[in-house]
Amino acid sequence: MEKVKACLINPPTRSLSLRPPLGLMHISSYLSQHNIDNHVIDQKGDIPEDILIDRLVHETVSVDPDHVGISCLTTDVQCVFRMAKIIKAKLPRAKITVGGVHPTMFPNEMLSDRNIDYVVLGEGEEVFHDLVRSNGKSDLHSISGIAFKDKGKTVVNMRRGAIENLDDLPMPAFDKIDMNFYLQPNMHLVRGIPLRGFYIFSTRGCPYGCRFCVSKNVFGRTIRFRNPSKVVDEIEYLYKEYDIDAFYLFDDTFGVKKSQAIGLCDAIARRGLPIVWGCETRVHLITEEFVKSLKRAGCVQVDFGIESGSERLLKLLQKGITVEQVRNAVRICRKYRLRVFSNFMINLPTETEEDVEKTLSLADEIKSDISIFNVTCPFPGTELHSYLKHKLTYDDYTKMSSYASYNTYIDFIESKCKLSAHNIPINDLLARIQATVPVPRNIRLKFNLKYLRNFIRYFNFIVNLRYVVCMIKSKGKLRYIKFAVGILRKRNISPTKL
Repeated sequence: MEKVKACLINPPTRSLSLRPPLGLMHISSYLSQHNIDNHVIDQKGDIPEDILIDRLVHETVSVDPDHVGISCLTTDVQCVFRMAKIIKAKLPRAKITVGGVHPTMFPNEMLSDRNIDYVVLGEGEEVFHDLVRSNGKSDLHSISGIAFKDKGKTVVNMRRGAIENLDDLPMPAFDKIDMNFYLQPNMHLVRGIPLRGFYIFSTRGCPYGCRFCVSKNVFGRTIRFRNPSKVVDEIEYLYKEYDIDAFYLFDDTFGVKKSQAIGLCDAIARRGLPIVWGCETRVHLITEEFVKSLKRAGCVQVDFGIESGSERLLKLLQKGITVEQVRNAVRICRKYRLRVFSNFMINLPTETEEDVEKTLSLADEIKSDISIFNVTCPFPGTELHSYLKHKLTYDDYTKMSSYASYNTYIDFIESKCKLSAHNIPINDLLARIQATVPVPRNIRLKFNLKYLRNFIRYFNFIVNLRYVVCMIKSKGKLRYIKFAVGILRKRNISPTKL
């Protein structure tokens, strides 16, 4: 059989992100399982994009692959087009495939670029494997889950069914990326808590229909589960091989099937690993039994998507929760001393000043350990996108991320993506919120009684017994000291000022 070689590329637009390219890592391990030589190219660092692209292309050319697969979000589109042009010029025989959320939603748009040969629709492991394995020998019309060009016209094949048995998939290719970069202590894994750890999936798919989310368009609304023992095997592998102190369960919604979630918690508890973790779930799924299982297994924080204090807006978003369910969920978590991270949204469609007041009032009432107020961006492919008054262009896509410049992002939302019905400038609203609520992006010690109470609540993890034990047993204590010193220097704070 003819040997083929593949390269999988994480775009340089994510060069500073501490979130690993799990999708590419899963595809890589699947290719390796089927004896296909492959490389993951993931350039990291605070380096200008042009230089990163040059390095990435140089590394790709040195591999000389037959197939190049590039992951693509909406904010990556322009960068992906640039990379495809340069790679195709240097490796004209290589086939370039793009996959991910944006290509799945807009295959015609991606294939309008003459340097892109194929689009993978939805989950990538099996589809990209079949595409690489065929290496131009099979009829493309017979490969479900791809889009391609045929005589100048775009052909979109039928989507492939979701992978039903997730236990058939091997562990992600941890050896193909720079694990030292992703395992540096940070406050993004279990948000707000300094930890050295990694992300893990226990499910795929989400049965809910939130109008601001595109996950259902990639992984579907049928939820699939991994065997709890397989998940814990992966956690234990990371603990033994990479000395992790924590993990984040990166499911869209943990706890949809209560027996599976509690079974996983019990399996984690039985291994007795001295690590902590966090997860995201929904307020209406919270019960005392579930929270007790989470605590017993070492979970220190749950993330909720609360979004709004307005019942009207929750219905408009098709969130499927009520304000009373929010209160009840936080009350139960408080009872068992489980930290709560609450996500709220501003700039929602038809949002009035009264709706804003209801959201701020609810946030003040429930007193989450951390509250984040996200400025809604109606991404292409979501139902909220239909509310936009202006058509977005490729140039706009790069502005839909707050990663590079938060001020530029807010200016873009204000000028092109304003959805609310009120006239309060977004910056004014954020300034009002930040006067009393610490935000991870800009934590400052302020001598304001309400702010100080929230500040103390934000950092209460330092007296969490499970976290303290985890830090005592950690093999990376020196890394945490360096991390803390780095934070103080970055903020220009000395211990005496605190």
